[in-house]
Amino acid sequence: LHTAVLFFQMITLNVAINFYSNALLSLLISNQFVEIKQSVFKRFEKENLFQLTCSDIVERFQQTAFLFVITLRNIIEISESGPSSILPSTFVPLFKLPASTSLNTLMTPVVMVITSELLVDWLKHAFITKFNQIRPSIYGKYIDILCKDLVIGSPGRMTGKHHAFVDQSPVVSRRIGFPVLPLACLYIRMMQQILPMMFMSQSQTPLNTASVMAQALLDYLPKHLQMFSLGWLEHGLDRLFRCMIWTLFVSILAITLLALKVLVGMNLLGFAYKRYSSMEERDKAEMKKDEEMKEMSKDETNYNRALHTYLGQPEDHIPRPAKYTLETVDRFSMVKSRIP
Repeated sequence: LHTAVLFFQMITLNVAINFYSNALLSLLISNQFVEIKQSVFKRFEKENLFQLTCSDIVERFQQTAFLFVITLRNIIEISESGPSSILPSTFVPLFKLPASTSLNTLMTPVVMVITSELLVDWLKHAFITKFNQIRPSIYGKYIDILCKDLVIGSPGRMTGKHHAFVDQSPVVSRRIGFPVLPLACLYIRMMQQILPMMFMSQSQTPLNTASVMAQALLDYLPKHLQMFSLGWLEHGLDRLFRCMIWTLFVSILAITLLALKVLVGMNLLGFAYKRYSSMEERDKAEMKKDEEMKEMSKDETNYNRALHTYLGQPEDHIPRPAKYTLETVDRFSMVKSRIP
C-alpha cells in the first residue's frame, strides 16, 4: 500500500513535468508555498520543529529520487525519438550552451522543483525559528540526536551490551520516518521498465497493439521450428548463454550498489562517531554561552524587575469589590456572571 502511494506520487510529478504546458508545474510549485502559511504563524516547540525537520528530510530525498527516475526516462525517450521531437514548454534550456543541449533542457524542470523546495524550506524554518525565538544551533542538536541513534541504537539497548558491528541505520530510519522498503520496491519496479528501454535497439520503431500481437504470433512458430531444426542442445546453450549474461549484469549491478552502500555507511558512521565524541564538549560550550548571555542581560533584568515592582504598588490599584457570600447576596446581584 505504501509503495502504491509513492508510485502515484511519482506519476503525478511525472505528469506535471512532462505536460505540454506550464500550468501543472506552476500549480505544483505554488502548492509548496502553502506550507509557509500552514506552519509560520503557529507555536512550535523544539520537539515539533524536530518532527518537521525529519519530515522535510524524507520529503526532499523522495522528491530527488522521483526526479532522478523521471529524468532518466526522459533521456531514454529523447535518445530514441531523436532531436526533432516536440518537447513540453517547461523543457527550456537554463543556459545557452552548444554542448549537451538535450541534457541541459531536461534538467530545467528538475532545477525548478528542487530550487522551489529549498526556498520554501529555508523560508519556513527561518520564520519558525524567528517567531518562536529558537536559536539556529538547535539544528546541530538534531544532528547529534541522529548521530547518537546511529552509534548507540535504540534507547533500550543502552543498558545492555553494545555490539559495534550491528547496523543501527534502521533506528535512524524509524526516527525520521523514512520508508526504506516501499521506496526500494518502487525503484525495483521502475528499473524493470527502464533497463529494457536502455538495451532496446535505437533503430526499433514504435509499434501499436495490433502489430505487436501479429508480430508475436508470427514469431511463435519460427522459434519452435528453430528449436527442432537446431536441436535441443543448441537451443539450450543459447538460453543458458543469455541467462548467464543477465545474471552477470545483475551480479555486477548488485555488487556495485553494495559497495556504494558500504562506502556511504562507513562515511556516515565516521561522521556520527566524530559528532558523538564531541557532543559533551559542545554542550558545555553551549551552557557557557548561555551563562554569558544571562550575565550580559543581568542589568536589564534587574531594571525590569524594579520597574515592575514600582508600577505594581498596592495603593495604585483599584480596590476589589467584596466577595459575595450567603449573608451579603440578594436577589438581583450578578454573582455567577459578574465581571470582577
